[in-house]
Amino acid sequence: MPQRIGRMKALSASPNGAILRVLGPDWWMTLLASLIIIVGFILTVIVILSYDSFIIKTCCILFATLFFFAIIWSLLSLATTDPGIIPRSDKRVTIKTEFYMTLKDVETFDKDADGIDLKICRTCMIVRPPRSFHCSKCNTCIEMHDHHCPWVGQCVGLRNNKKFFVFLLTTGIGSLCGSMLCLPPLIERSDAIFLGDTSLQDTVFKVAIFTGMFTFSMGCTLIVFSICHLLQVSKNLTTNESIREIYQDTPNPFNKGCSENMHLFWSVYPKSPSNLVDKGENSNEYYSKILQRYGEVHARATQDQQSTRQQVDLEDFRNYRYGPIRLYED
Repeated sequence: MPQRIGRMKALSASPNGAILRVLGPDWWMTLLASLIIIVGFILTVIVILSYDSFIIKTCCILFATLFFFAIIWSLLSLATTDPGIIPRSDKRVTIKTEFYMTLKDVETFDKDADGIDLKICRTCMIVRPPRSFHCSKCNTCIEMHDHHCPWVGQCVGLRNNKKFFVFLLTTGIGSLCGSMLCLPPLIERSDAIFLGDTSLQDTVFKVAIFTGMFTFSMGCTLIVFSICHLLQVSKNLTTNESIREIYQDTPNPFNKGCSENMHLFWSVYPKSPSNLVDKGENSNEYYSKILQRYGEVHARATQDQQSTRQQVDLEDFRNYRYGPIRLYED
């Protein structure tokens, strides 16, 4: 039986409990996107079949089929990949009862203007790592959250960002190529199509023309989105950070240069955490690994057992000398 993580569902897991496949809350949007792709492919094949040359017809259909399966694979792979779900904390284990209400009111831990704010998620009851975000639609915290994509029905984050870029690029190129393949026969039959011919094939061709115009426009748009996404990657920015212009007036501490940023983006990220719900045993080790991944940060924690105030000083990021990061619980 699928295990729920917020509004998401874990479809499968490895023997140690690590997430292998998940399903977002708006899974029906993935089905709708798949249906649109299938309809577009069928219309493309119908138009291609009107070619006179058997060789050209066969080559075009094989080419269109190749892109069709590539787009479907990239969509389904993106929609079922863990975007970077952060295990929730069990407040009954990790947080004292008298401290719970105080913690619920905490928003930001770091009040130092020269540092980086680390916030607490009052739903998941965890300290959110840098660049993470709690998605209200998925109802879970996502590492290096980029955005919630409605067409795939879930978030784009640390572990599926590469697949999102591949989906954008594949769909954009496939849409443009499909439109180009349909163009010659549509031009050849344009007179019959628009001069009152009511045959079934010409009716289908009329639908194909408007669909092709939409597909071409969508392909151009997706190519532009792909380029914009790649530019963000080259600066080590997420879509959220880019839209909110977080680093417009201050240097981006995560920017390691275009070459290193690209290397980090295309590198293999660690597998999903083994425990969907963190019971507190390995929380320090888990969050230490998360913080190190964003800038080779070394954490040293000091806890005062007699007070509800806790401070964690984090050493400067590599290539980041604008001040330490501090966590405060008030």
